[in-house]
Parts: sequence; C-alpha cells; structure tokens
Amino acid sequence: MIDNNAERGDVWTAAFDDVRPLVVLSALDDGNLRCVVAVEPAEEDISGVAVEVDLDCNGRVVRVALPQPGHVNWTWVLTLARIDLVQKLGRLSAAKIEEVDEFFRMGEDQSM
Repeated sequence: MIDNNAERGDVWTAAFDDVRPLVVLSALDDGNLRCVVAVEPAEEDISGVAVEVDLDCNGRVVRVALPQPGHVNWTWVLTLARIDLVQKLGRLSAAKIEEVDEFFRMGEDQSM
C-alpha cells in the first residue's frame, strides 16, 4: 500500500507514461500532488536555456527551462494522483528543496 503521506521534497517513482522518478513539490487541495519529473542531466551545454539541480539521487536532476519567446516552461511539472506513486526513494535535504524553489522562482521572474 502506498504511503499517502507523500510530502513536499519527497522523491518517488511514479507510474504515468512509464515508471519515472519525481520530486513532490506540493499537495493540492483535491488530494493530488504537484510534482516535477527527475531527468537525466543534459549532455550538452544548456547555459542560458535551462538550469539543473542535481538531486543526489541516481544521477537524476530537476531541469527548469528558462523563459524563451515561443517556448513553454515547466515541461516536467505535472499533477498526479497519490495512487500513481510506486516507491519512495528518499527525501531532498532542506538545501536541495530551496535550490529547486530558487530555480523555479528564477524562471517565473524571467517570464514577466
């Protein structure tokens, strides 16, 4: 049975199009979770286009695209039902959670 106490900063695997790792950003009022998918680090220089936060978890990162004309940000942010969670992998440190928050704020600030 899934631990329904998934909290902000938890790292889980989840089943949506495939089983993938993700970070819980927040719990929504309807009981679902706002999450960001953890991806492989970019293999090329992404300076000025996106920033990455190393999650210290199986080599995965959270990538935040910086606003660009004609591009949609937050490609990997999604809403999931708690039932989609498969396995808890761990929890980000407070410093890592703040780093993720900082990059999301940076993206929001640049899009204005």
